[in-house]
Amino acid sequence: MLLFVPGLANRDLWGSDEPRYAVAAREILDSGDWTNLTVNGRAYAKKPPLLMWAQAGLGTVTGEISEFETRLPGAVAGVACVALTWLAGALLFGRAAGFWAAIFLAVTPYFAKEARTARMDVLVTLTVLLAFTGFLLWERRRSRAALGLFLAALPLGVLAKWTGPLFVLPPLILYVSLMRRGRRLPWPVLAVGVALSIAPLLFFSDPGEFGRIATGKAHWKPIYMQLLTFPAVAAPFVLLIVPAIARMRRGGLTAGEKRGLVLLTMWIGWGLLMLTVNGSKRSNYLDPLIPAAVLFAGWIAAKTVEAGSARWLGPLPPRRTFEAMAGVVAIGLAVWFHLWMPSRNGERSVAGLGREFLERASPEAELAFLNSVGASSKQPGPELVFYTERRITTLKELVDLQDWLAGPGERFAIIRQDRLGPLRMTGERFTVEREWGYAYVLVSNRIGD
Repeated sequence: MLLFVPGLANRDLWGSDEPRYAVAAREILDSGDWTNLTVNGRAYAKKPPLLMWAQAGLGTVTGEISEFETRLPGAVAGVACVALTWLAGALLFGRAAGFWAAIFLAVTPYFAKEARTARMDVLVTLTVLLAFTGFLLWERRRSRAALGLFLAALPLGVLAKWTGPLFVLPPLILYVSLMRRGRRLPWPVLAVGVALSIAPLLFFSDPGEFGRIATGKAHWKPIYMQLLTFPAVAAPFVLLIVPAIARMRRGGLTAGEKRGLVLLTMWIGWGLLMLTVNGSKRSNYLDPLIPAAVLFAGWIAAKTVEAGSARWLGPLPPRRTFEAMAGVVAIGLAVWFHLWMPSRNGERSVAGLGREFLERASPEAELAFLNSVGASSKQPGPELVFYTERRITTLKELVDLQDWLAGPGERFAIIRQDRLGPLRMTGERFTVEREWGYAYVLVSNRIGD
């Protein structure tokens, strides 16, 4: 918990994703409806509900949805991913490999950043690790509990993010086809997994969202983008895959090592293929592949330490001494991440504008939002809804804003900077309460303040 949890509440929510999910969680608590998600009172089915359920569950305990409740599920998922990476590495290659892989994941800068953010990708990474770990336990021990873990992780992956099982089932189908020749193949298990993955889609999915993502209408990037981005998000330990491949080519691997390396190759190869073909691309989509990269790195690190020397390091200390040194370094990196990472984000928060509204407005004041001309969305940004702590009326045209300000009672409106000049030209009487950053202006119908 040292790496991911501290400092969750010491910075404002960033961008639109974090506050959007926080608003949905807050409205779950307000309405008591855990099935039909809403944001600013509008139905919201673009994303699955697991993250918002976790946030709202924390809110029932603490009595509020703040930055802490919003980010804690991702932080806990990050810690759980580290633990499961250790277990998966131990099952694939032995305890030493699991130890190194867990340390590598914990101090991978991009993963550490993601685990401190209220987004869905670390949560879906956790479900992917649960599924792979459950399958490995079942394959080795035929445990019913392990089989249950594997099957339960698949629908959880859908509820975490629609694509969760797509990172698991195709690689496993390829793996069992290649590595279990002459042995009974677990097709019934995989078939049940497919059925369980489809079931949540019938209740929570928005088919239009799948088309929007697959065709690249949202977050379009060049087709090769993910191939170039993956080494960056898994850095620096992804570099150890190169000596790992060289070690594989020399041969002399045990049967267990061969199976494990084939599985990791399928895991990364299929994931990159899927995300490359997909029209919509963002770097955080690669999160479920990072554990596979550090498991590769953990294996080669364990082999190197076991050999007692490395070409680029020379003779190494005894294994336990070397592992203790690695643990101390990991703790130092954890402290450094805690001090450095909260400042590593260029997005601007509108929290100050929300607090300005709450300070100036009475509890009965109404609030509206006017977007820019030609903007793709006519809805207010969820960050505005979160920090003003009330629903916002959507205005589409300048004349709608004039009518709004002319209405009865205390009325405020949030407009973008490019609408302030046209509003002044109308001759409408209004007060500029606050200009915020590069984007927003808070105006009201209060005169003479």
